[in-house]
Amino acid sequence: MRSLIPSISILVGMCGCGRTDDEGLRRALRIESAKTGLALIAARGDQIHVIPFDAPESYVRAPYRSPIVSFGKGGTMTSWWYRQDFLDPLGQLVITENGQTISTAVSPRLSNFRPVALTEVGKRVAFFSTSPQTNRLYWASFDLSKSSPVDELTGEPDWSPDGLSLVYEKKGQIYTVNVLTSSAHALAFGRDPTWSPNGKWISFVGTDGTASLMTTDGKSATWALAKYKPAGPIRWSPDGSYVSFAEKLPVVYGLLDAVARLLVCRPADGAAIGIRELNSESADSRSYFWIVNYHRFCNRCPLQ
Repeated sequence: MRSLIPSISILVGMCGCGRTDDEGLRRALRIESAKTGLALIAARGDQIHVIPFDAPESYVRAPYRSPIVSFGKGGTMTSWWYRQDFLDPLGQLVITENGQTISTAVSPRLSNFRPVALTEVGKRVAFFSTSPQTNRLYWASFDLSKSSPVDELTGEPDWSPDGLSLVYEKKGQIYTVNVLTSSAHALAFGRDPTWSPNGKWISFVGTDGTASLMTTDGKSATWALAKYKPAGPIRWSPDGSYVSFAEKLPVVYGLLDAVARLLVCRPADGAAIGIRELNSESADSRSYFWIVNYHRFCNRCPLQ
């Protein structure tokens, strides 16, 4: 069984959860997908799951064996870390743009290297190096010639739109840090922070579990999505018009039942649509990102 296959492929509506599936939003996404190639994408093992809004979803095979994959905030770049064979002690980091390779580097001599975020603007990657005692965050240039530790942390980071700062969680508190000056600031308590593409807002999951929003200096802000309880990060589309996240379902009876619902919402007015339901064998609900030019991406990867 494919590890990415959900219990229900595409949700027709959102009946049973007290919300209306917004046809206007679905139509706007379909138009945007046809115009720019906007899509949601997730990677797990050798499989890449692509969900466009103007065509059926598809599964493509990763161009490298069992890679660890991260996607850029701008929706055009992807990082792939993989080992060429079992004799490869460090592994290779490959950066692609719309499927074309733009950078290749040998991983640094750090334990359990794992890239988790990249910025097209700053041409930098953020990565973890883990040990039994610590989970440390670093940043580096694409070619890994420049790198620096950031902090120990418990959650995944996200880049600012200008590629100069990271937002991350450490022990239940959210911080930002300028990677050039190493100047860090505590903002609020919560988890799973993500930076809006216009640079003005940071979305996160509050201590009460709700979708929360604040300014970059930590001031609380109101928005139409506060009624939701995301299971993971709130991912912004490259132009900031939409967000996507998974919301846990209230009742789960068995291993094959859906445990979460993947949603796309429009922050401007709170309109929402259900994309699919995820069961315990589906891709991690945290792993769906936005890309543009999905046709080019898929053309570089063979169909499953």
